[in-house]
Amino acid sequence: MEDKDLKKRLDNLAIKIIREPNLAFIGSFLFNLEIELDKSVPTACTNGVYLKVNPDFFYNVLSKEQRFFTIIHELWHIAKLHSLRMEDRDPMLWNMACDFHINWLIQSQCNRRWIVTPDMPKGCLYDEKYADMSEEEIYDELLSHSKEVPANYESDLVKSSKEEQTEAIHKVGSTLQMAKNQGVETAEGYSTFFTEFVKPKLNWRRILRKFCTEQLDKADYTWRRPNRRYPKVYMPSLDYSDTGTLTHLMYFLDVSGSISDDDIKLFNSEIKAIKENLNPDKLTLVQFDTKICRIDVFTKDMPFSNIEVVAGGGTSYEDVRNLILQEKPTAAIIFTDLCCSPMQEVRKIPVMWVTRYTDRQYRENPLFGKILEIKD
Repeated sequence: MEDKDLKKRLDNLAIKIIREPNLAFIGSFLFNLEIELDKSVPTACTNGVYLKVNPDFFYNVLSKEQRFFTIIHELWHIAKLHSLRMEDRDPMLWNMACDFHINWLIQSQCNRRWIVTPDMPKGCLYDEKYADMSEEEIYDELLSHSKEVPANYESDLVKSSKEEQTEAIHKVGSTLQMAKNQGVETAEGYSTFFTEFVKPKLNWRRILRKFCTEQLDKADYTWRRPNRRYPKVYMPSLDYSDTGTLTHLMYFLDVSGSISDDDIKLFNSEIKAIKENLNPDKLTLVQFDTKICRIDVFTKDMPFSNIEVVAGGGTSYEDVRNLILQEKPTAAIIFTDLCCSPMQEVRKIPVMWVTRYTDRQYRENPLFGKILEIKD
């Protein structure tokens, strides 16, 4: 079959998607997109600007229902700005997380009446345990459990350039506005998602977790097998089959009178998530004010919960520094309002200072380590 005939069939498929009542919103992305035929891609792929499909795979391997599913899948990659949100994550693992998210999203809608019911192609990633989880949450889950990339898995996300990212955001924004103007109901929460993305706030949770994952003891780089799309190019990548563990994480919680109960609950919930996701061999929670008030130690098999917070008075880092030097942890996180004299430098131990207060008169910035400021 000639390319022009294949293109005509592809256009007809796009029209069916646009006319499908269940796909009124996601189908509207086809108005700002041209689907390209490209035999150099293994299956299908997108960078947020273009959508390419391999005609041999698309028409000789997939059924009509599977072709329907595949285009919807790629449109969700575009709508969710997955190529842009990849950032500095492992590309293959991020792609897997996005696929788990999208495939569950599509499958959860298949109990409705469709003109053409989508059929998920064999080998696609799907797991009910990722239901209602964000792509970032699934990625963290895959990373923490050293999830291996399936041998036959083909990536369909292409990292975009800065110029392409700008174009992708413009396409999504204009599509969203067009859908609203035509009275098309957007996917639940999508408008908020897009608004938050183009006007981002500091994702302090991700920064905090990234700091922790950077301290993994056995992380190493390996040479992954070449991608079929670029058969002569070998790229170094993090070997997730041997990422190891976080040996000893110390978490210092300032319980002085200037720290609110809500702040303490907030940070305890986040450190609980770090414990559950990264599960260090040893997690030491230290409460302090002018002195060390309480120490709780959690081993790998112990849950992090029901912590009794000791109320305190002023703030001093002297005992905190002494304990860090004594224990020599893999890394230390210190939650504090920084309203006291700075700690003298601690060498060779990664330290992150986490503070929610940026406008206090008596604040003293740390002399070393990384600073993570949380703004409401």
